[in-house]
Amino acid sequence: MKDDIAKVESFLKGLDKPVLSYKAKYSIRDGLVKNIRAEKKLEQFVKNSGRDIELSSVSKALLKEKLVDYITSSKSFMWGQFFSYSKRFVGALTLAAFLFGTFGFSVVSVKVASADSFTYLEDVAGGAKVYRSGEVLNAYQNMVLENGDKVVTDDDSFVSIKFLDKNIARLGGGTTVYLDGVGGGERAVNTDVKVEVENGVLWSRVLNLVNTDSSFTVKVGDVYAYAKKAAFNVSKNDDEVQVEVYSSVVNVVGSDQTDKKIKTGQSAIVKKANENTRVNVVSRVTDDSWVEKNLDQDRLHMAKVEEESAKALKDSAGVLPENPLYGFKGLKTGVIKMFTFDDVASQKVNLESAEVKFLESTVLLKEGKVSATDAEAVFTSYVNEVDEFKNLIKAVRDSGDVAYADELEIYLSQKIKDRQDDFKAILPASPMYVAKDYIFQAGVAAAASDVEKTVVKQVQATQKLVEAQDLVEAGDSELAAQVIGDYAQTVSELKQEINALPEDEKVEAVSAVVTAIKDDKEMLSSIQDSSQTSLNSQDVTSVAVQVEKLVVDPIANNLEAEVSATAVALISEPETVTSVVVAPIQTEGEYGVAVVGTGSSSKPLDPLLNLNK
Repeated sequence: MKDDIAKVESFLKGLDKPVLSYKAKYSIRDGLVKNIRAEKKLEQFVKNSGRDIELSSVSKALLKEKLVDYITSSKSFMWGQFFSYSKRFVGALTLAAFLFGTFGFSVVSVKVASADSFTYLEDVAGGAKVYRSGEVLNAYQNMVLENGDKVVTDDDSFVSIKFLDKNIARLGGGTTVYLDGVGGGERAVNTDVKVEVENGVLWSRVLNLVNTDSSFTVKVGDVYAYAKKAAFNVSKNDDEVQVEVYSSVVNVVGSDQTDKKIKTGQSAIVKKANENTRVNVVSRVTDDSWVEKNLDQDRLHMAKVEEESAKALKDSAGVLPENPLYGFKGLKTGVIKMFTFDDVASQKVNLESAEVKFLESTVLLKEGKVSATDAEAVFTSYVNEVDEFKNLIKAVRDSGDVAYADELEIYLSQKIKDRQDDFKAILPASPMYVAKDYIFQAGVAAAASDVEKTVVKQVQATQKLVEAQDLVEAGDSELAAQVIGDYAQTVSELKQEINALPEDEKVEAVSAVVTAIKDDKEMLSSIQDSSQTSLNSQDVTSVAVQVEKLVVDPIANNLEAEVSATAVALISEPETVTSVVVAPIQTEGEYGVAVVGTGSSSKPLDPLLNLNK
């Protein structure tokens, strides 16, 4: 029987999956449902589908018995009673589901559908043209843009570009820009958008790239302005470039490679000085109809993105428990689990099934159809599955298969990034925010080491400040102050965790965390400036000032002092060493030769390193 199973497994792995659009997939599904009463046709279809699979009569009998036993024992599947079908027919239908799940498309597809698979012109008012590969095209609403496109607006015209990462840019009249990093076709978690301004004025709203490897850069000559989270205006007139920041922090770099952080209410004025550009920072920004219009449209855009995110999550969750077809959804996954023989593949199915449940509970929680307690039980289960998968990766690595472990780490990391991207526009006022918090916990659970956990937690702390900035702009100063308090608590707990690390690991953790905390200080300062221009926001300013003085500065200074002391203790000649070198663990290898590393990565210890000195 083992040989027969091996034949089936080999046959299934050798089949190419057809590339089907979502429309085609749903057409197949609808066709199955509509023809569900055609018992004889469906049974014949199943027979034809499995005709080329060579199984012994014993294996066929065992397969049928296993399917029927699973169906009759499944508490979640009620079709047999609901439609009054025979066991034989339900078994045939189940096998059809299995075959379609294996050959047609993924059993548990949790890729959130996104309208932003492309960069396109969201709005066009007046005349504008797109120059592409020698052609001149008239711009129109919903026109898809490509890498290398040049967009030119007529005087008194207006164009809005929506990028595939949900960020937005608006061109004023008489503006010319070149686009790069905007190609799409599939949903991209990480993006690298570049917009080069030849002349005119460009407004940019970067929503939230803090927790990704994405970037958003505006280039004007040899001046670069880039941000992970900001609203800023770039204008070019003759030889002068001006970058005005209206929300958060923007990094501006001139030809001298000096990186200056420009925060809310400040401008960077860049002029040519001989062959170099000089960046001057001033505390003023323009307040005119262009700025006011863009700030108003930004608020509408952010609300729309949150609404689109909620809809995309619901579409991805698919059939919900209240739907009569929900039993088939669970049955299909169960059948695939039953025929999954590889431990890693089985764990993948468990993780993806937990993701589906996670999305279902998120949607039901938003719609008020499930209690917070029940939803959090599902969310916790998902985090546990992530932790289990992380442990599986460790076991694979410990077995010596480093390449496969690396591959699985990438798989898990991408899963977490997908989920984080789904929730990046969700703010604390949303009922879905509790799900976002558990996604953060999943990110920590996926971390491969204690040092990596501290870095992940610091990024998540920074996300709190991103949310506070959005809440201030939305006018919810009370909640913004609360979120800043949550940030302070997270950072304080993080310091305690770093102090508990071994000395060598502490050096590595502090290096990343202190840099991030200093950047957080800039964001806190920006939030203070934003709140001073808002009504009823004194509580935000007060909390931000206290957090900066009583938490951020002391923790950053304390960690730096501690890591400096640790560095002195770890290195032999502190006055001549500029970086901390941690000695690798030394063991005795074959024939008594000292080695460092383990397994295939081990190598003889170089005596010139003098690590025992």
